[in-house]
Amino acid sequence: MINLKKMTVATVGRSLSCVCLAVALSATVPLSVEAGNGKNGNNGNNGNNNRNANSDEPRNARGMEARNLRSLNAARANENAFLNASPNSNVGQIAAYRDAIVDGNELIAKQNVAARDLLYLQDLTQEEIDGQFPDGDYEDVLARATDDYLKATEDAQDANDARLTLLNQLTDGRTLSDSDLAAFHAMLGF
Repeated sequence: MINLKKMTVATVGRSLSCVCLAVALSATVPLSVEAGNGKNGNNGNNGNNNRNANSDEPRNARGMEARNLRSLNAARANENAFLNASPNSNVGQIAAYRDAIVDGNELIAKQNVAARDLLYLQDLTQEEIDGQFPDGDYEDVLARATDDYLKATEDAQDANDARLTLLNQLTDGRTLSDSDLAAFHAMLGF
């Protein structure tokens, strides 16, 4: 029987990696479009003749991002392209990755519910156990809650592993910087 309060740091870390993944994937990258800050008396154009008036980034930052993302830029495709893409095409593989994120988030939500239920049962006092389980089936309920949590954790970890495998295939094994991965996820709507 698993006791979340008595888990080792390594076990908790592995279990929480799925939770952290969900948080990281569900966070969106804030995007703002402004026509300059207007601080230079040049109608907000910052003296750049509107070549890059909609960004505070250096002129080549978007180009650098696009260069770093390489084939992942296909994530900018419209929804019809995703729906009609061949599974082996770049857009089709990106669609599979996007679906893996959604599926993984759902599994992590189930893991969180199972963890909450297990912790609730583990925190009951003997009086509460006697009151809520007068038939003496507390141990059975606790065992089922433990099994549910372990299964949910395994499913969430498997989904995370599958997502990472898809990302590795999409990048041909390249490691993306945090900012490039965030930009890719933003293109996908996460």
